[in-house]
Parts: sequence; C-alpha cells; structure tokens
Amino acid sequence: MPPYRPGLGEPAASECDQGTGYDSGLTWARNVDGAKALLAEGGYDGRTYTLACTANRSGLAALMQQELAEAGITVTIETVDSATLFAGMADGKYDMAIASHTPGALPLWFTESRFTADNNLFHVAELTPYTQAIAAVKGAAEHDERQARVEELQALLAGERPFIPLWFGRTLHVQSPTVDGIDYPSSAFSNENVWDWVYRG
Repeated sequence: MPPYRPGLGEPAASECDQGTGYDSGLTWARNVDGAKALLAEGGYDGRTYTLACTANRSGLAALMQQELAEAGITVTIETVDSATLFAGMADGKYDMAIASHTPGALPLWFTESRFTADNNLFHVAELTPYTQAIAAVKGAAEHDERQARVEELQALLAGERPFIPLWFGRTLHVQSPTVDGIDYPSSAFSNENVWDWVYRG
C-alpha cells in the first residue's frame, strides 16, 4: 500500500482497533523487493488471481491491483453486489475479496466469528491454532494475562495473514451533560447497550 499520510485515515496492522487498548502495537512497512523475493521463494507461477469487490470499493480494488502488479502478481477485478460477494467468499469462489466490517465492543468478535468450522470465511486449512489462541484470551481472568494472550493472537494472525486489515475509521459522539452511563463504544454497534444510561437532570 502507499505510504501513510496523516489525516487521510488510520492504517491497521492488527484486527484489534488501536483505540480499544488491546492493540499490541504491530506495524507494517511497504517492501516491494521483499515481496518479490518471497514470491520467488514460494514458487509463484505467474497465475492470475481474482479480486472481488462491491462497486463502492472499486477504487480501492484498482489500487490493490496496481500495488500487486508492482510485485509481479496479476489480478483481475470482479465487481459484484454485497450478497454475491459474501456468498462467493464463503464458497471460496474468489482468490481475494474486499469486505468492510463494523467491529463490536468485544475486540475479538470479528476474529472469533470467522474462525469456526461453520464459518471459516478465510478457508484456513487448520483452525486449531486460532481457536486455541482465542480460547486462551477468553480464559484469561486478569487484565495483564489477557493482554499478553491478545498479543500472542495478534502475532499469530500477523505471521499467517488469513486476512489483511487495511484501516480503521472513527465515530464521534456528542453527549449531553444531563445524561451519563452510556457505553459509547458499545452503543455504536450493539443496540441493547444504548439503553444502559442514567438521566441526571
């Protein structure tokens, strides 16, 4: 991807939003020559891959196509509607796909929900390392232990890259001084949490 320019977005290196406090500080760097070397080491045969996206992601798809071409990978873009996109992802029809995700208040919700036998969206051959790492996070009772387990999970995902997080967005809220107790990170994505508030007026 192109170098990050402040003010245009927040690039992601982890599936945990940097604003949650769970992010382990992973970073990434652009290295076209390194990518070419890895392709050669892995025996890339020059095949063409399919990248699926919805119409509102077509510009991003074109950018990804260009970036992958610099490394020597040929990609064709297939623009489809959202239902077709996710059905094709589930069926393994596409080599790559661009999909957005609205994370919940639980930092592992997206990751955990996509690494199950019934919903192995990324078609990972062996789920056990992921499910064990997620179970370790959920089983950690103390904050420091939980943070350590989250960092281990992020390192596993960064090394294997079953999916590539691109960026995180931000939602701003305006709160009335007469209301408190609203869990804004949760209420943005989980409707039942909107009602856990106290009127101070």
